[in-house]
Parts: sequence; structure tokens; C-alpha cells
Amino acid sequence: MSAGGWGVPLWCRTSARQGSDHDRAGAAKGVGVDRDVRARGVVVVAGCLARSHGIGRVGIADEGCLQGRRSARGAAASARAGCRCLRHLAAPAGADLASLFRLGPGGALTKLAELGAFEAANNPAKAQPGAEVDTNPNSVLAIGGREAVVADAGGNDVLRINRRGNISLLGVIPFNTAPTGQPVPAGTPVQSVPTSVARGPHGSYYVGQLTGFPFVPGAASVWRVKKGKAPKRVISGLTQITDLAIDRDGNIYVVEISTTSLASDTPGPGALIRVTPNGKTKTLASLVQPYGLALKRRFAYLTRNATSADTGEVVRILLPHTGKRHHGHH
Repeated sequence: MSAGGWGVPLWCRTSARQGSDHDRAGAAKGVGVDRDVRARGVVVVAGCLARSHGIGRVGIADEGCLQGRRSARGAAASARAGCRCLRHLAAPAGADLASLFRLGPGGALTKLAELGAFEAANNPAKAQPGAEVDTNPNSVLAIGGREAVVADAGGNDVLRINRRGNISLLGVIPFNTAPTGQPVPAGTPVQSVPTSVARGPHGSYYVGQLTGFPFVPGAASVWRVKKGKAPKRVISGLTQITDLAIDRDGNIYVVEISTTSLASDTPGPGALIRVTPNGKTKTLASLVQPYGLALKRRFAYLTRNATSADTGEVVRILLPHTGKRHHGHH
């Protein structure tokens, strides 16, 4: 989740996942810091808010605060999650899946864009080997009340949506191939699965990826995405990224849901990792199933137990001093 400004305005997008019994209400996924002056940094958690519709469990996958003035409450937006099977979008239960919504200060909910329909019509990743029409929007970043940027984990791309609901492609995150010694043949295409997006300098965005099956440890990267340019890998050697954030000193904080393969019978714990501007990497914390991340001053707020029903939590971690002031920034 992305947070900024003085709080109230939100953008969210919902996501649908196929039939896992782990995706039930209580699984904590997204977290953000509301900077409302009266609330003094309220932590907002978007749980799975799951409902079963026969096609899997669905709910809000992420939300982002718009930057606004202290004197104005602004407007918020919400998105309903991506369905892994687009044919279900036509069904009544899936009519609002893979969509971006805007939630106004009075509670009015307005659908801005149908991300699933854009994927079905365009399939931006079709040039990647083994790509299929698929959508599962997993992260949304609101930019100054003007637009939102969404990482579509199913579509393997990053999209920009303006206030009128027009969707444009920022970039497709390239696929990889499986190495030897995996449960699939060497050279098998592995989808990129972008799960998170944070704002960088000069109109760029930083995108973290989970990677697809077989979830090879060390195969995930952080990419820099900018309109009109091919995505560029800027950090490599990471594992199964679910969220990231950038502070004002340029440090990148990355959440790994597990440091071992999710395909194993007992995936290991995840981690919060900091990468400095000069490329130095440090593991700051080990957590069970961490997922969402937000920064505020010298603290990181994370969700954990993200795939375990009724046990989701938010934890606060004091960040080590780096010699510069810490500021939350997505």
C-alpha cells in the first residue's frame, strides 16, 4: 500500500485468487501510514476481506492514499482484485473484479477502470514466451490525485490510469527461464509476476517481482520502469518480493514473503531487506509470511502471517540509523 499527503484520499484495487483455503478473512496483506495531523500516523491495514464465489476467494488487494492539502479531505479510491480466470469476469460475482475504484470522502465508490478488460483486449505481455491472457492486479500507487499506477501480477505489466479512467502501458516486466535442478525442465519460461510499485525520481517507478513457479530463490529483481523506455533491472538476487518502499535518502526496502521457494513443502520465513543507493544489502528482520510495507520516519510497518487465516498482524520495526534522516516515501 502506498501512503502520502494528509491521509484521507485512497485508491484501491481488488484481487481474486484461485481456490486457496489460506485466502480467508483475517489474512493481513497491505499496510499504509495515514499522515492525518490529528491521527498522528494511523496504520491502516487492508486485510484479504475475502468472500468465496466458487472461483476462489476475492477481496481488496491494495489501496493507496492520494496527496492532498491539510484543509481538504480529498478523495479516495479503491480497487477490486484481479481474477485469475478472465471468463469469470462476466459473471455477476466477478463483475467488479480486476477493477480500479475511487472512494470519495463521503463514501461514494466509483469504478474508474476495468483492468481485466484491458488485459483481455491487449495482453501487453503477449510477446513473452508462454504468456497468456491473465490478470491479478496486486499493487496500486496513487500519484498526487491525478493518476494511479498498478502492478498487475497476472498480466506481468505495469499500468497507469488517469482520473478519467484511461489506461496506458508503462512497461512489461520480462520473463525469465528456469535453471537446472528445478521441478520443471531447464529453460522453461518463468513469468515475472510484478507485485509492488513505488515512486522513484524523474517520473520513474520501481517495481518488485514475486516470480512464477518454481519460485527459484534469488531470481527476483527490482526494476525501474519509465514511460517510453524498456524496464531496467536495478537490483537482482532477491527472492519472492511482495512489497517495496523507498525513503527520501534513496534506500530501497524490500519485503520477501519467503527466503526459500514457495514451492517447497515448508517455505522458510520471509525478510525485510534494505538496499542502499550504493548497492549494499542488509537483512533487517526475519518474519513469518510478511507481505505489505509502509515507512514512517525511522519505523517500518509490516503485515505478517499474510496467508494464514485469522492471524494477520501489523508489526513495527525500528530501522537502523544510516546517518541521514528517515522519511516514509512510496
